[in-house]
Amino acid sequence: TGGIFSLSFFSTPALLLAPSSTSQPQWSYIYTLGKRTMPVLALATSSLYIYLSRVPHTYASLPPSIAWRTKPALYLASAALTVSIVPYTILFMRSNITSLERAGEDGKPGERKSVKGLIDTWGTLNLGRAVLTGMGFGVGLWATLL
Repeated sequence: TGGIFSLSFFSTPALLLAPSSTSQPQWSYIYTLGKRTMPVLALATSSLYIYLSRVPHTYASLPPSIAWRTKPALYLASAALTVSIVPYTILFMRSNITSLERAGEDGKPGERKSVKGLIDTWGTLNLGRAVLTGMGFGVGLWATLL
């Protein structure tokens, strides 16, 4: 959650301060690091939520008639929300990412003008991933505190 959020909140504004010829390679470096680590972390976190959905739980605060299914369902929802950053990226961010990668490959002056706009859009779209993982954390915390 924090790592993904920091990319939009800290890294993107810093990238927008640099000239386009510098910001695109820097974005590419940050994106490459993120795509190597964030899906793995999301999968590991989701796996732990799935594990927690399978272990027996005690429910001091819930009536027994609904207790047996509440925590597992919440943990499974946490797992789904956390790992959903992958399809979110494919569905909503792919064209923007492809455009940014091409801007770095082409190096044409016309492409360079749009780099900052593409980076800004990427930072905004990336907040969606932060929201998904944040929601996954929130639901998982709620399940834990029941």
